[in-house]
Amino acid sequence: MSEKIASKRRKRTVDAAKMIHSCPQTPDEISKTDALNGLWNTFVSYGDNKEVTMLCSRSRKINTLVVPKVVNNAVAAFEKSAKNYERSVSVIYRGGILSKRKYNELRSSEMFEFDLPTGKRRRTEFKKGCKVPSLVSYKDLMKFISQQEIGTLHNIPQARADSEIEKESEDVNQNLLPLVPGHFIDLEERLLQMADLYLHIDSHRPNFLNWFGKEKGNFLVAIGADGAPFGKCNEACSWLVSFLNVTERVSSPYDNFLICGGNCVEDHPSMIEYGKLLRSQISDLEKKTFTVKGLQVNFTFKLVPSDMKWLSKFSGELSNAATYPNPFANVNQKDLSERGCTLGNGPRDKWKPWAYDFRMQVANKVAQFKQKQPKPTNASQMQTLRNKVCQFIGNLKSRQEYEPILGPLVQNAKADSLHLGNNCWGHWFKKVLTTILANAKVGTNVKSVFQLPEDNPLRKHLKTLRFKLKCKKLYNKFCRWFKEKRKSGDFEFRFTGEETKKFCHGFMFIIEDLIGDGSDIEQPKNFFALSMARMGLHLRNALSLAVRVSDIKTEDLPKLKEDCRMYFNLAPLFHSTNVSVWTMGHCVPFHSNQLLEDLGVGLGINSMQGREAKHQQLASFAEFSLVKNRWEKVFRHEHMLLIWLRQQNPFSDSYSKCKDKYIPSRCYSDEYCFCGIALDSEGKCRYCDSRLSKEITISAASGSLTVKMKEILRHAEQARQWSAL
Repeated sequence: MSEKIASKRRKRTVDAAKMIHSCPQTPDEISKTDALNGLWNTFVSYGDNKEVTMLCSRSRKINTLVVPKVVNNAVAAFEKSAKNYERSVSVIYRGGILSKRKYNELRSSEMFEFDLPTGKRRRTEFKKGCKVPSLVSYKDLMKFISQQEIGTLHNIPQARADSEIEKESEDVNQNLLPLVPGHFIDLEERLLQMADLYLHIDSHRPNFLNWFGKEKGNFLVAIGADGAPFGKCNEACSWLVSFLNVTERVSSPYDNFLICGGNCVEDHPSMIEYGKLLRSQISDLEKKTFTVKGLQVNFTFKLVPSDMKWLSKFSGELSNAATYPNPFANVNQKDLSERGCTLGNGPRDKWKPWAYDFRMQVANKVAQFKQKQPKPTNASQMQTLRNKVCQFIGNLKSRQEYEPILGPLVQNAKADSLHLGNNCWGHWFKKVLTTILANAKVGTNVKSVFQLPEDNPLRKHLKTLRFKLKCKKLYNKFCRWFKEKRKSGDFEFRFTGEETKKFCHGFMFIIEDLIGDGSDIEQPKNFFALSMARMGLHLRNALSLAVRVSDIKTEDLPKLKEDCRMYFNLAPLFHSTNVSVWTMGHCVPFHSNQLLEDLGVGLGINSMQGREAKHQQLASFAEFSLVKNRWEKVFRHEHMLLIWLRQQNPFSDSYSKCKDKYIPSRCYSDEYCFCGIALDSEGKCRYCDSRLSKEITISAASGSLTVKMKEILRHAEQARQWSAL
């Protein structure tokens, strides 16, 4: 129809609507608004969603004038809403914390776009006239974050320079050490915050928490400390607490919470004073019952995840160089290589865990011994006194010097599979590297590894490290050492979890280089390479079981015990042992059995992996702050990421279970041996199925060299002497 007729019809429709929807009491006052309301209500009520959408989308007036105005009003309201603040907080803490510059760049990239014809910046629109909601400005967001209640922060306790001086000095303040910049939050306050958070998450995500067969509300706590890597020559230490009820998630930085942080080393006197404070707080907390979200809650301190160095210090013990070097059992330095003995609480077990009563008895005797000694006046006398004290402790068949700082809690300490695996693979690699360097016969005039010929054993080994195992850090550090420090000392490298997993997957590639392709595998000289292959195999298998949390069963324990025993026997039979090797061989199966019987989980629940990752997270929080006041900001940022965000949305969780495996998948295929090497045409492994390898395995299983193995070693030694001549 023509526009004129259409206009008349619209006018008549409105006039009719005025009569229909006018108020009967005042028929003369007919409102156009009432008519339009009636028409709109009729249109919306009688039309289905599809028809309403189609008709509105065809209207130019609605699309260009009405919808943009409605949308922009909603966008403006959303930008000031709590939901947008939650969205902005989650963005700024993406991957740690974004700097002001990066956050503003990200915000601008969402808000603005460039108009190509004009080259000018304009507001981003998802539809003509409809703006995209922007993040909260950095200034307003930081103001919002600073206003959140995170709990009460206290200064780290002030320590004295020396406990002996403290007893004799009249001026107490004279011996106080400078205050360590840092803060701690009350342990009870932190645990209640965590309990409230986890119960909130568990109410929205059923079975989020594991109560280990106990009554709901019984939280099992793990607490410990370690040095925080805030950069070279930038000392820092942090104490972390976590709930074992989250099972596998103990390996996540998002489930380990900061309770104390200071700019000092982990064994600083101020940290020791804080440890004493924690001891009293732990003792009180375990006796209390709290009410959180209507549920009776109590806390039981179950584990102390830590490395052996820190554990020895806070257990009041001597270092690992003492006569009794292990913090878990009473093994002597002379007995580290002894085979055929076991660790346990039974009458037939040679080695037993340290008993707390025995610790206290020795600590009291040592204190009395020190009081009887004359006070040293110079460094020489101080060293003499120190030697006497260490000898006295060794004669008591102990390593205990002081009363444990953490009290009876030290009895809950278990071997940490992360550090232990790193140390054992470091020991394995050092043995291999020593042999390779001896075989390489590198002259003093060689300045770089790249000057070595391609067939040189060292050059081949480095290629394997770089391209087969993909250990780039280890490769680069060795190349620098070879060029700059080769003449000043042995090569040292601290293995991390990254190198450990790569060696578990590819250690046999190194064995291939040691033996070579064309050599006779049965030659006596190959006993070293094949024994190292068996050590690596059993170490890999043991670690694969030791790092598990909930996916370990009772029937796995005999396999773990056997792999640990075989690994340990191979070390003293053919190579050497140290504290880490002994701990892997005896403490790992013993502690795994304890945890499986007590909680139904594996030793992996005591891992430091989540805490090591947590330190990287803390370092990112401290990146944009001054050293003096960084811990206050670290506490605040951690609260926003770990507590505030998850309270707003219990499903806002970036945790994903690690799928890395210590045993590569190829080991379970028909084309490969379980060691990881491809089988030959007859379906046999060149290394594992050799007669020499089987003889090594028999010796390791029995714990002593067979007659044939002794003969092989004698021929190998004679060959070595001839080659040296």
